[in-house]
Amino acid sequence: MKNFLYLILVLIGRFDASAQINLASGTTGTTTGVAQSFNETRGVDVTVVAHADISLISMTLNGFFCGQGGTATAYVGARIYDINTAQLLASGMDTVSNVYGGSVTVQIPFVLLANASYRLCFFCGGPNPPTTNAATEFIPQAFPYFESTNSLQISHAYAYPADTMPSNYNIMVPLITLHTKTTELDELSDIAINSAFPNPSKDVSTLRFENKSNQALTLFILDTKGKIVRTMSNIFTDNVAIERKELANGIYFYKLKSEESIVSHLVEHFGWEELGNIIPINCFRSNPGIKSSLTFLRKTPWARKKVEELYIEIVS
Repeated sequence: MKNFLYLILVLIGRFDASAQINLASGTTGTTTGVAQSFNETRGVDVTVVAHADISLISMTLNGFFCGQGGTATAYVGARIYDINTAQLLASGMDTVSNVYGGSVTVQIPFVLLANASYRLCFFCGGPNPPTTNAATEFIPQAFPYFESTNSLQISHAYAYPADTMPSNYNIMVPLITLHTKTTELDELSDIAINSAFPNPSKDVSTLRFENKSNQALTLFILDTKGKIVRTMSNIFTDNVAIERKELANGIYFYKLKSEESIVSHLVEHFGWEELGNIIPINCFRSNPGIKSSLTFLRKTPWARKKVEELYIEIVS
């Protein structure tokens, strides 16, 4: 494998924190009950067409049948694969017994990137295979189609007799519901980003952006789960070199925020009085103001670090 650090520019927006995305919606079709063998995976290809990344909390498989009583037990696992490489990107598992046309929800935190494509699947297996195992599935009138929120395009359905990325075409879409939330990725950058080069990069990638007034900027680097993995502050130029260092192979996001917007965000969130109690510095407690606070923070690294840490805490 090449030792690349991937920095991907995406349009970062906000997605409804309480949103549910039903993959078997948005088009005409029929539902039917079908037998599903144990150690079989069923799934669909989806492309994120929303102008925002979708932060996934969990996946629900609806209309699942397991067993006819007794000790019938099933392992139900949610899987997310990279379509091009067949790499397993995220997974979760739950154990259920004697479910009759019910729903099984599996926790699987993951960020679905805008414009990216994935294979979303459910795998069924078990230590005590029940005598019957089936699911209600959806047969759309045609592929591709858009589910009802118009966030995802569903292009194909698949089935496969193993716990791996399914590759056999199928006309039936599992009744999958995605549960989403907002994440750190959802707050837009303040600064217009021009380019990242080289991208991908083995060692160093240079990020270029607009900063004609030479204002103080902070760069946040995030992984695909929305976790901030690196912070670079006091940037006064129009470019910054991002070194690979301890970052693992993979895709990363970056977000530029002006120090003025960070302080303003904290003031709006807490108010000056509470902010001064949390970070007891004079510029927050005595005749507080944005301009005087920025002047102090730019000369005081330990205070600036506390401000950045508090900002990260409230946007997480």
